[in-house]
Amino acid sequence: MSTVFLKVLNMSLNATWLILVVLILRIALKKSPKWISCVLWALVAVRLICPFSFESVFSLLPSSEIIPANIATEQTPKINTGVTVINNAVNPIISKSFEVNEVASVNTLQVVISAAAVIWVCGTIVLLLYAGISYILLKRKVSTAVPLGDKTLECDEIMTPFILGIIRPKIYVPSCVDDETLEMVMAHEKAHLGRFDHWWKPFGFLLLAVYWFNPICWIAYFFLCRDIEAACDEKVIRDKDKGFIAAYSQALLDLSVSRKLISACPVAFGENGVKMRVKGVLNYKKPTFWVVFLAITSCVIVMLCFLTTPISSFTITEDKENGTSEQEDENNESSDMVESEQTYELVHYPEEISDVVSIDVSIGGNVLPPELGLTDGQTYHLRCDNPLIISQILGAIYSGVEEKGQSSCPFDAMMYLSMKDGRGAYIQLATDSCSMYMMDGVCYSYSEESNENFWKLIKEFDMVNEETHVYD
Repeated sequence: MSTVFLKVLNMSLNATWLILVVLILRIALKKSPKWISCVLWALVAVRLICPFSFESVFSLLPSSEIIPANIATEQTPKINTGVTVINNAVNPIISKSFEVNEVASVNTLQVVISAAAVIWVCGTIVLLLYAGISYILLKRKVSTAVPLGDKTLECDEIMTPFILGIIRPKIYVPSCVDDETLEMVMAHEKAHLGRFDHWWKPFGFLLLAVYWFNPICWIAYFFLCRDIEAACDEKVIRDKDKGFIAAYSQALLDLSVSRKLISACPVAFGENGVKMRVKGVLNYKKPTFWVVFLAITSCVIVMLCFLTTPISSFTITEDKENGTSEQEDENNESSDMVESEQTYELVHYPEEISDVVSIDVSIGGNVLPPELGLTDGQTYHLRCDNPLIISQILGAIYSGVEEKGQSSCPFDAMMYLSMKDGRGAYIQLATDSCSMYMMDGVCYSYSEESNENFWKLIKEFDMVNEETHVYD
């Protein structure tokens, strides 16, 4: 359950960026059709539903996984928000508060995460019970309703019209509604049914029940309900004359009710921001082509930038005699590379190791990997400045997963990474068949595919001493 909770928490944090963008776009695109706002909220729903996403160079998310899945087992727990200022402020507190103590029998962070997961499940259950009980009570309230027309019932116990039901929805109207107002009500409620709003609102509440711990999601649900009603109002009055619009606005005012509690159902006629809805109806102007085009373009841009995650691959720009081309070919061994744009995401040590410009490897003794084709008993010192090979070496390093305990592998090769700012980092490489390395006394293992190619990449390094090719 803790694993699921951390996944949901990461999805929630990434969705927060999208929700904030949608809230801003609602204001910027206020002259666009109101259904555009509903499309934007649909993108938020996709972000909250899908546990995976595609990588893209257009992604504006600062980090694809803010909280590592194995944070509870890390010696020094850290998060990676993608924002250095936040990382520098939060990580020292987390590391100091939840640093693993080998003497203690209990991992404090594991306890905290487990407790948070239980609270999360309990909160979800409470909201779902609230929705279920609200539906049952409302169903009892309208149990005395009498048929008025096709899928329409009249009830003395209600003050405003609404749609109730998901599979077989029914329209309920107050008994006091006159014929002229009833015409407006039916136009509105049928527009809701045509837009399937009796599905979208409960579905939005279901997502809220899962992500109840995120206050931004509550704000999103509040504006979703408002935008559903505004879009429905717009659909009703789109091609109507001023007389109908005036009568429709009056009907909204006459049947308006106040609701203090948030609801999952029903889709009601006059309970969501009636003042703003009347103002919107009276000031409605048909959007121009370019306004609609700009709004749709904005939706596409938002989808590309916030439904995707930053790419973890490498983009190499190669300058050749006959022109310039961009490649992502890991097997290209060209020495004509002049620029390397690294867009990888680090699994661990996200700040300590970055912008590597060269790699030095010292290896020797009788444990030389056969892939190198070097002579046992000698010590070799190899160096690499080729950005393409460096990127592939780092790709294997960044894929590493922390191993519990210690390893008996011989870590006899020393790799030194040189950064642009002059800093460096040491990594000890296993020289047997194990696909492992050690950093700061912690063992990491990388994929078998990386292991097969790792030492072949080292073989491409240049010898530091070109005359003897060896260091005694």
